[in-house]
Amino acid sequence: MTNALGVVNGVAQGGVNLAASPAAVGAMLGGLTQAGSGLTDVLGQTGANLENASLAHGDGLAALTANAGLASAAADTGGLVNRAAALVAQAGGVAASGPLVSA
Repeated sequence: MTNALGVVNGVAQGGVNLAASPAAVGAMLGGLTQAGSGLTDVLGQTGANLENASLAHGDGLAALTANAGLASAAADTGGLVNRAAALVAQAGGVAASGPLVSA
């Protein structure tokens, strides 16, 4: 995910006019798609961890808390990735393919 978002950041920091650069649009959407895939995986794994957590002892509560925090952060970030992808698609004049991250 970090490398994928690095590509997006590089294009964004370069101030590229997306309407005039289909390659930049493709690079950004590709990076956002990769990040979205990783976030979807995180949401799936943390969800499974939450469902299987045992509260019989303190370690289980700590694991539950950590997974809930990670799931929340991944969901928040997923919303931002989805919004960024929609804006990039709009600026580049291409059709958005729907949400990249969903739980």
